[in-house]
Amino acid sequence: MKKIFLIALITSFFACKNSENVIAFGMRSNLTLEAGEVNHHPLSQENVNEYESFCYTESNEIFLNRLIANKAEDYKIFIAVSETLHQSELPEIIKSDTSFKQYEFEKVNGKKQEFYTYFLKKNNSFITRVTYNEPKTGLLVVYDYSSSDSLKTKEYFNNIPLNYENKISFK
Repeated sequence: MKKIFLIALITSFFACKNSENVIAFGMRSNLTLEAGEVNHHPLSQENVNEYESFCYTESNEIFLNRLIANKAEDYKIFIAVSETLHQSELPEIIKSDTSFKQYEFEKVNGKKQEFYTYFLKKNNSFITRVTYNEPKTGLLVVYDYSSSDSLKTKEYFNNIPLNYENKISFK
C-alpha cells in the first residue's frame, strides 16, 4: 500500500510540476510557456483591446481565447479560435482586410498537421500568424506572435515549424 501511495505521490508531483508551464486552449490544444512568458487568463478588456489593435482580423467569427506576454523580450502571443471558419477561408479574409499588410504566406506540412503561416503588419505591430484546424475537433486556431520588432518577428516566421511545433501539442 505504501508503494502505491508513493507512486501516486511522485506521479502527481511531476504532473503538477509539468502543468505549471503548459496551458490548455481551444478544445484539444496545449501551449508550453517559455521562460518569461505569462498567461493572461481570464482576459481583461484591455487584453481584448490590444488584440483588436494588433492582430484582429475583420471577422465576427474569430474570438480571442488566450494572451501570452513576454515583457522582457517585448512580444505577445494572441490565440484566437473559430468554430465556424476553416483555415482555407482565412487567406481571402486576410487579403480583403485592408488594415493588414501581408508580406508572406506559406502552407506548411508539419509533423502534426498542415498549417498556414503569414508574415503580416498591422498598425505598428509585426505578426507571425500560424493557423490550423485542431485534429479531431476541426476548431480553427489562429496563433499570432506579435512584436514591434520586425527582425525578431521575421526570424520567428523563418523558424517555423520549429518554433511553433515545439510550443504546441494536442490532447
